[in-house]
Amino acid sequence: MKFLRNETRTLLAAHNTREQLRSGQRKGLPIVVGLSTLFFSGYFEKFLHGDAEGRYLYLYFVLATAAFSITTLISFTGGSEEILRKSSIFPLVSWSRFSFVLFAALGSPMMLAFWLAGALALVVIFSSSVLLALTCVLQFTVMAATTAAVTVIAILMPYRRLQTSAPLRTLLPLLLLILVISTSVMDARASMLIPIVGWAATGVRSAMAGDHGGNLLTLGASSAVFVCMIFLGRKAC
Repeated sequence: MKFLRNETRTLLAAHNTREQLRSGQRKGLPIVVGLSTLFFSGYFEKFLHGDAEGRYLYLYFVLATAAFSITTLISFTGGSEEILRKSSIFPLVSWSRFSFVLFAALGSPMMLAFWLAGALALVVIFSSSVLLALTCVLQFTVMAATTAAVTVIAILMPYRRLQTSAPLRTLLPLLLLILVISTSVMDARASMLIPIVGWAATGVRSAMAGDHGGNLLTLGASSAVFVCMIFLGRKAC
């Protein structure tokens, strides 16, 4: 990771050392998370196959987005926050703070378990076409990375002023719960209000219909949002 600043690498090294020391306490948790995701996705498969309007595909991606966001918050409160607090005596630029928290979250065992199990489930569900399965994995991966980046920005912008993540620990899960419930009870296509979710689902549906141009367009849009979040995090966090 040569594009990272030296202080970011130092923070990540401290975080990795801390996680290795604590790994024995929760060694089986990522396995449980991965298996639970696979079982849930297996249950969801029967709805996805008969989903002419894409209702359940949108809902599946909303739930995945909520899981990625919560996992990012857990990664921060469970380790990154303490390291940032202890390093507060040293001057850190926005990019160092943002990249440290983001890469610590993306590399956390729980995040990797969610992503790997979700991607594997999509490959199995849409195994009728290699191209379609690859499309699902790409859309799912970009959505996960963008969700993590957005969540990190939402964490760090108030954290810089308050020096605590306590308000967000309650507010973010509550907002995600409201989103999931409203999407389930009303219309899953309401998730189109969240571009990264709507574009991912639309891209998969376009690929299913043979519209690879539409798929590439939504994938490009999602990737552009991720890049924009990187630049925003570099300046605002």
